[in-house]
Amino acid sequence: MRARSAIAAASVFVALAAPAYGCGFCIEDKVAAVYDHAAVEDALLRHRHVAFLALEGPVPDAAAARREIGKALASTAGAEARSLRLSVESSAISVTFDPKRIAPEALVEALNRKLAHSNLAVSILQVRDGQEKSKT
Repeated sequence: MRARSAIAAASVFVALAAPAYGCGFCIEDKVAAVYDHAAVEDALLRHRHVAFLALEGPVPDAAAARREIGKALASTAGAEARSLRLSVESSAISVTFDPKRIAPEALVEALNRKLAHSNLAVSILQVRDGQEKSKT
């Protein structure tokens, strides 16, 4: 019994002594890096949604990444390639899409399939649909 108490106490001290690491960019920071209020408002007025996506993978050349992602969006039904916002520094993108033509999950699947050759991938951070402030 005493051994368990001693182990529990030691575990607490070790946990308290361990350095605290930041999470890097949190979701809000990534969204803010690619957020364009006018573009979001325009999209919502046109009954479109805006997907904020985390960008994963090496991006040595921002211009090349923008071209690759833009090309992938242009060939994805329901996505609006011209709406692309990219922040290499925070590894985030935003894109407007027509929810009647493609769901956010299907958008991510299509982009990941088309970007696989570039060793890039995306995942959903948040979707703005105008019905609620945001969905995570």
